[in-house]
Amino acid sequence: MPPKDRHPNSKKGFLSPVRNFFRRSSSNPSPPVTLPHPAPHKSSSRAEVEIHRPDEASREAELAQSSEEPSVVLQPVSASGAISAAPEPNNPQPELPPADTPAALDPVETTPAITNPIWAGLKTTLQGLRDNSGVFSHLSLAAGILLECFDGVETAARNREDYDDLGQELAALSGSLAELVKAPTPLTKSISSVEIEIKLQTKEIKDRMTRGPTGRFLAAKEDEDDILRRYQRIQSLFRQLQANLSVSAWSITNEHLVNTRLEGLHPVKQATYDSTLSSVVNRRMCTEGTRERVLSDLDEWVDAIEKPAVYWMNGMAGTGKTTIACTFSGRLEGKEKLAASFFCTRTTADCRDVSRIIPTIAYQLARYSIPFQSALYEILGKEPDAGSKNTQKQFERLLRDPLQKVKDAMPDNLVVVIDALDECDDHGGVEEMLDILFQYAPAIPLKILVTSRPEPEIHKRMTAYSQSHSAVHLHDIESSLVQADISLYLKEGLASLSVSPTQISQLVDQSGSLFIYAATLVRYIKSGSNPKSRLASVLSMTPEATRRHAQIDALYTAVLTYKTGHLALASKTDTLLKMLEEFLSERLLFWAEVLSLKRDVPTGVETLLKAKRWLNKTGPTASELVVLLEDARNFVTGFASSPASQSTPHIYISCLPFCPRSSSVYKNYWKRTRGLLQLEGSLMGRREGAALATWNVGSDVNSVAWSPDGTKVAVGCGDHTVRILNAHNGMPLFEPLKGHTDDVLSVAFSPDGKLVASGSADRTIRVWNAHNGTPVSDPFEGHTDYVVSVSFSPDGMYIVSGSSDGTIRIWNASDGTLFKGPLEGHTSFVNSVAFSPDGTLIASASYDCTVRLWNLQDGTPVASPFQGHTHYVYSVAFTPDGTRLVSGSGDYTICMWNISDGSLVTSPFRGHTNQVLSVAVSPDGTRVASSSSDRTVRVWSIDDGTLAAGPFVGHTERIYSVAYSTDGTRVISGSYDRTVRVWNVRDGLSIPFAPFENHITQLTSVSLPGSGTRILSNSDDRTIWAWDISHGQVVASPLPVEQAIHLNTVHSLPTGSHIAFSTPDCRLQVMDLTTDSLLADTLPGHTGSITSSVYSADGSLLVTGSADRTIRIWDLQRAILAAGPFRGHHGKVTSVGISPDSLRVVSCSGAYEDKTIRIWNVANALRNIAPLHNPSTDPSSTHSQTHAFEGWGLQDDGWVTNSSSELLFWIPLDLATIHAWPSPHAEFIITKDGVLHILQQELRLGDQWSRCYVSD
Repeated sequence: MPPKDRHPNSKKGFLSPVRNFFRRSSSNPSPPVTLPHPAPHKSSSRAEVEIHRPDEASREAELAQSSEEPSVVLQPVSASGAISAAPEPNNPQPELPPADTPAALDPVETTPAITNPIWAGLKTTLQGLRDNSGVFSHLSLAAGILLECFDGVETAARNREDYDDLGQELAALSGSLAELVKAPTPLTKSISSVEIEIKLQTKEIKDRMTRGPTGRFLAAKEDEDDILRRYQRIQSLFRQLQANLSVSAWSITNEHLVNTRLEGLHPVKQATYDSTLSSVVNRRMCTEGTRERVLSDLDEWVDAIEKPAVYWMNGMAGTGKTTIACTFSGRLEGKEKLAASFFCTRTTADCRDVSRIIPTIAYQLARYSIPFQSALYEILGKEPDAGSKNTQKQFERLLRDPLQKVKDAMPDNLVVVIDALDECDDHGGVEEMLDILFQYAPAIPLKILVTSRPEPEIHKRMTAYSQSHSAVHLHDIESSLVQADISLYLKEGLASLSVSPTQISQLVDQSGSLFIYAATLVRYIKSGSNPKSRLASVLSMTPEATRRHAQIDALYTAVLTYKTGHLALASKTDTLLKMLEEFLSERLLFWAEVLSLKRDVPTGVETLLKAKRWLNKTGPTASELVVLLEDARNFVTGFASSPASQSTPHIYISCLPFCPRSSSVYKNYWKRTRGLLQLEGSLMGRREGAALATWNVGSDVNSVAWSPDGTKVAVGCGDHTVRILNAHNGMPLFEPLKGHTDDVLSVAFSPDGKLVASGSADRTIRVWNAHNGTPVSDPFEGHTDYVVSVSFSPDGMYIVSGSSDGTIRIWNASDGTLFKGPLEGHTSFVNSVAFSPDGTLIASASYDCTVRLWNLQDGTPVASPFQGHTHYVYSVAFTPDGTRLVSGSGDYTICMWNISDGSLVTSPFRGHTNQVLSVAVSPDGTRVASSSSDRTVRVWSIDDGTLAAGPFVGHTERIYSVAYSTDGTRVISGSYDRTVRVWNVRDGLSIPFAPFENHITQLTSVSLPGSGTRILSNSDDRTIWAWDISHGQVVASPLPVEQAIHLNTVHSLPTGSHIAFSTPDCRLQVMDLTTDSLLADTLPGHTGSITSSVYSADGSLLVTGSADRTIRIWDLQRAILAAGPFRGHHGKVTSVGISPDSLRVVSCSGAYEDKTIRIWNVANALRNIAPLHNPSTDPSSTHSQTHAFEGWGLQDDGWVTNSSSELLFWIPLDLATIHAWPSPHAEFIITKDGVLHILQQELRLGDQWSRCYVSD
């Protein structure tokens, strides 16, 4: 920005400084300003005053001889004030009318005639400017004001030196403008800005002129000096306006070509402060009367020439940075001083891309100023790709260079606003941007406001340039001032609710200094149908005062807790359904982030469950929305129940990559990510039927029950305890319930969910308070052997129990007194008992292979025993309509019985390969779930016994118990393997059969013959399989026996001249058999004995597998480790192979180890892993990329860690238990259950996780 003389030297007389100013202008002209023409255009038919162009014929001839694009060269203003389009030394000045001609006189003036012809001419040109300015209303008004003051200035200036210079200068400029404004001209913001400034200067002159006693003469010497400076300022502004108007015709003529080039910058049009996106992200203006001090400081910075060109407004989250920046942008635009704005936001990819900021600013500036537009147009003609260059070249080509060409035509004090710079993805790019701003800002006629959080990379740069910018720290502003503003905001925002001053004061106290709290509070309260109820819920919050951000945490808790409560009260409308669909498709993961940060993910599961109930109870709903909701609930359940929920980033890092591919969550969100694990193969297909959650309770699980409201799960354990778990994440609600002295074999909830009954091998029944775990009565005693099963009556009055003593007893639930019994009839253990839905009947199943029915009131048998099973009957359940019974038996079948006559409704359900230990009927009565000693859960159609879903595989021991959720979409299972698992039992879900399980579990060796794209494996099952990996996937097929070859791990070169072996200390040694000499020193590396080795085809490399579970590749010529160690096996490596081109290695860990084959890509690995943070230790700790990449291993809980024990990502247990986990260089993993293909990619782990998400 050119310097301005705020204190001109004192000269003799009023006009002496004016004379010297203009002499400097003419004697030291500034360089010409070049404005390009895309193509020649016709000259105007009107007479042009002071804007001279070559005649059209000579111009066209000149163009025909030149390959350069035509341009208009703005020459410096001469002593006469004219700007020429091309240099003409003998350019004549306009003739000014004599003083005594009519044109020189203002017809409405009655003051004495002006005797000087130059001043008379000036008056005439000002009159013309006033009367003919058309759309330029500010210019017309300014000319009128100058005319009002004209006589006073002219009289005061008589007989002063260089009187004619001033008049001639102003007359020439006024005449030129009077002609230019007649042409069709786009009224740009730049022109408006100059107009407004001219008007302000003329008003100041008028004010000064009227301060004297006569009202027309100057009052003091300082007034005289001030008026002089203002006339000089008007002269400069006339020049700026003249420069803008002179190229307006060019802009109109070439509008299409200009737009094409400008659009080629690919500006982010949603980045402006007032774009449509601003409504989407709830961007707002400051409430009237708030943040006045900050806004006043910004206004002062804009107007003060001596202030630095960069202003940094920073503050912690919620302090109101964006709101202030938005308000300031609006105020600047009202003054036509806003050159450009770029409001960064993580909501859209373009608005968080730092590389798009400068092109967007250049685009907006070109829309603001025609001279800048023309200069930028010329540059883009020469460098059309300037917008895609690096940040420095962008700034130089798109801002610095064009601004330097037209700086004299640009209005003063223009401002560019860049908001929320910290929300850009590329932190390095942000630092570079700041460096460039500070380097170039002093040399361009712009001021730049930057707002951000004080993030490390930004704070570091701002500190380095602390002398080059102004700054305000919003979080350091006196809290009383901030709270006064918050109070004003709340009063206005909640005015419709008649909130009392006391309530406002309480809300202000809760808000502290965080405007985001107050804003969120207002939106929450006013968004529902009962705002007063919401206000009351917020006022009732009492968060801990000592917690950082405790108030905002409490507010979010309130919003998240009551959200679906209000939905449940609403009727189902198209608007609500559309909002729900948009939320699930667009914002689910962001919501999960908030829940995770609040450590309240289970609330999310409950919220989605309530939303589903709302959908179901209000009539039919589009199936697509039901699927969206169910998939969202499954995803959040999986996250809530996994160790990955320790850390918010693992929503993306650990959960999304393993989400079933059929899930709408995966389909909607995966396309918006990058830098995450990319996994394919049949094992990912099997994830469709994998458990949603696996909860390790630490003891054998004998029985499980789901509470009626779906929020709790009761577990009967082999360690003599009952556990009550949160059904949404599996976490214990309180300590295990202790009282039994032997295994708890059965648990059941009361119909109202307030009580839990438990039966134990200690021969007693106990009843517990389900909300706090306390006993509600003494133990129920009477059975003489194990109590194997308990159940509540539908009204909750009674508890029925079945025992190994062969009897059934009915107890009063309130006090444990015996109501009926013992009921005798079974000839062996009673394994299961159940009440009918109407509470009149009791069913029992027994080791005597029968099912019996009993009358509740008198305890008598209702019918003869139901006979049909050929082995023990372990479980029995009624259908919801009470007309049928379902039973599961040791004969591997499930039977369906008619209550009325004990006949079989259909043939037994067959499919399990071992004893059926538990059955449960879905709430709608259409499905039967079963669990078995074959370690599977299956779901059957109740009508015909066909398999509807499953088998569901995951448990590693027999499954004793299953139970349905209240909505029928899920089943929980409890197993001897100490886990409770949650299954999505949607129809059609199943886990694909693995046809090569027998082969893999008996592996002996592997090799990579031929082209290296086909792996051969040998097994003790006497088969050889070929695995084709040539097309990026594994195609498996067994070879005919007659083609079988004997595979063996080769320890010697093909010539047999060398042999490799392991020394006692696990070092590698190679011996030349022809000389019996050692080829080199022993090679250290392995920490276990070398169990397998193979040479490369050329003999230069040796691959070794070890009992330390690693594979290493050795360069024998240089006696060094060439690659590795490759980690991933969970048992010793029993065989290795290498491809002929040495680019792939295959290894297996055989029959008694981890039973997997791994194919390693030697050349490529998972690269560029950023520094990581460990959610289980210090969140701020970071380590180098090298450490992040070293020593990966799989923990028992599914976490993959590096050598620094940092948690990289979490693997679901269905994959972790079969050792199918990604590790560096692993390309394929073949297990007994299927194949996992790991695509090579860059991973955005650790501190880079936030960059893994990109918007559409």
